[in-house]
Amino acid sequence: MIFRTYSQTLSQASKAMALGILMVGLMLISLGVLIAVFPKVFAYVVAVILIAAGLGFASVALKIFLMQRRLNRTTSSQEDMRSPNVQIRPPDVF
Repeated sequence: MIFRTYSQTLSQASKAMALGILMVGLMLISLGVLIAVFPKVFAYVVAVILIAAGLGFASVALKIFLMQRRLNRTTSSQEDMRSPNVQIRPPDVF
């Protein structure tokens, strides 16, 4: 006699997770076999991907540096141009 202490939903979830793990494992095995068969091709593909990612990160970093430099210039020039007639009041409390 079999006694189930968990629901059918949990059983389906564990089966789905086992199937997902099996699929990932099979894909990793097939990728390993392809890399073993064609090592030069995959080395070039990985190199191109890494170079493209590096260029992308470097361009984003340069954009951030340039924008920060531009912001520093504008804030330092705006500090001298404050109007003495402007007064900031706190909001009225009812």
